[in-house]
Amino acid sequence: MQPRDDDENSGAGLRTGLLIAAVALGIPLFVMLILYASGAKLAIVHNDSAETVEIAAVVHNGAAVERTSVKTIDPHRLAWIVFTPRLQGGLTIFCKGSTMFATKAISSVSEGTPAYSSATFKTCNLPPHFDKPS
Repeated sequence: MQPRDDDENSGAGLRTGLLIAAVALGIPLFVMLILYASGAKLAIVHNDSAETVEIAAVVHNGAAVERTSVKTIDPHRLAWIVFTPRLQGGLTIFCKGSTMFATKAISSVSEGTPAYSSATFKTCNLPPHFDKPS
């Protein structure tokens, strides 16, 4: 009886692990490359509240506004909005709860549409925000 060569088995396991890692990293990077090349934007939204909320992305340049369709997200769920804006301008995310809403500006009009950004809403039920008169 000959002794087993464990080096051959460990090499196969290493190759399998590298293949899995390449696929796990390669697919999201490929999708991001396609989105970047096509000019599409991706907003990933997690609803951490106990109620259903509605999310929409808005691109504005001071003269025109472009909106995505409203996406409903159930409590404690994850959703995404993929859109290809025709306008170059500021990006704002709107979140509407049962009685009130919240907005988060991701970029200003002068900055253009961002390639990557992160924003967090504590809740979508915030009172309306008004700047104090100067």
